[in-house]
Amino acid sequence: MTTLYVKKLTPLATLPARATALAAGLDVRACLHTETVKCFTQHGEVWAHVTHGTLQLQPGDRVLVPTGLAMRPAPGHCIKMYPRSGLSLKKGLTLINCVGVGDEDYSLEYYVTLVNHSREVQAIADGERLCQLMVERVEPVEGRLRCAISTRMCRWWPSR
Repeated sequence: MTTLYVKKLTPLATLPARATALAAGLDVRACLHTETVKCFTQHGEVWAHVTHGTLQLQPGDRVLVPTGLAMRPAPGHCIKMYPRSGLSLKKGLTLINCVGVGDEDYSLEYYVTLVNHSREVQAIADGERLCQLMVERVEPVEGRLRCAISTRMCRWWPSR
């Protein structure tokens, strides 16, 4: 077991929690505590409006959904955010980069980066479960990268 330090940046934020006792990850929820959120469309970067606690995401758009949380894993660990399969299947919403990685030294608010892969406008509601968070150990890689020209392969070799 490890520790995850979490600070609510607004009283409206919801702490990450397991949906069931045997769930592998902690559900991270949307905290639409601002009037606008940063959205990236085919026309460039825009500010999308939050109306009645709901954000509308156009097909193909990408958005930074605030969590209202600052989080830090225990030393030697990182935070990983994974897509929720139900959100992907039912709404076509998934994480832009498949897995979001939060480094041990990141101390600002966490955002969930979603993309709408569907052909329809999708709504994201305040408090909606967006992704699953897991805290994972980070094994340091020490040494230097050496390339073997003859095999055209590169790999890490221990320092000596």
